[in-house]
Amino acid sequence: MLAAAGLGLDITSSNGVLAERSYCWVHVTLYRRATRVVGGSGRSVTTLSRTASTPEADDVMMGALSEALEDLAQTPERYIESVASEESRLRQALAIRPR
Repeated sequence: MLAAAGLGLDITSSNGVLAERSYCWVHVTLYRRATRVVGGSGRSVTTLSRTASTPEADDVMMGALSEALEDLAQTPERYIESVASEESRLRQALAIRPR
């Protein structure tokens, strides 16, 4: 569906062990492949587990990613409209205005 609409999935994430706990954050949004314009709507998930280990941090990140992608799958229209809105806003801002 995304490829047919000329869209791609933009995923930013980080995970690790800090202060004897495993953490992760994931941010998922869409972008237009032709312009590389990223939509303003995204889904962020942050998770902190009770144990500190790299395998645990990896597992926590996969759960957070799954949660973010589920949200995108349930309401794709919101994300798609966000890309179109951002493109329109940029076109207006970059338009040459007569003096």
